[in-house]
Parts: sequence; structure tokens; C-alpha cells
Amino acid sequence: MKKGIETMTADDCMSFTLWTLEEAADRLKTSESWLRKSSCPTVRINRKRLYDPKQVAAWARAHLTHRIGGAA
Repeated sequence: MKKGIETMTADDCMSFTLWTLEEAADRLKTSESWLRKSSCPTVRINRKRLYDPKQVAAWARAHLTHRIGGAA
């Protein structure tokens, strides 16, 4: 079962990590501008857009795997 913010324990919060644009782009081996324009899901906190590593991984698997080893 997926936990919502309201049901998170202190231990859950300690392991909860969000990436900045720079960190997410680095891990995806892409440019920040490409990632910013993409449909990659973000979490908005105040005016900052952050990236949940699990959501980024799921998005990347769904949207980018067709390019790996694909036709020219």
C-alpha cells in the first residue's frame, strides 16, 4: 500500500529524498533544459520543482526504453 504524506513515519521521512533539476538530469545523463521541457513528473514545493527518484525511474522506463537498441 502506498503511503501518503499524512501517514509517513519519522523513519519514512528520513529516507525520503527528492532530486533537484541538476541531480535528476545528471542521473538521467541528459541536459537540464531537456529535462525541464520533458513530461517527467515533478513535485512542487513552494516555487521549487523537485524530482522523486521513484517517479523519475518509472517515467524513464515508460518513455525512454524504446530508444535503447531501437532502429535508427
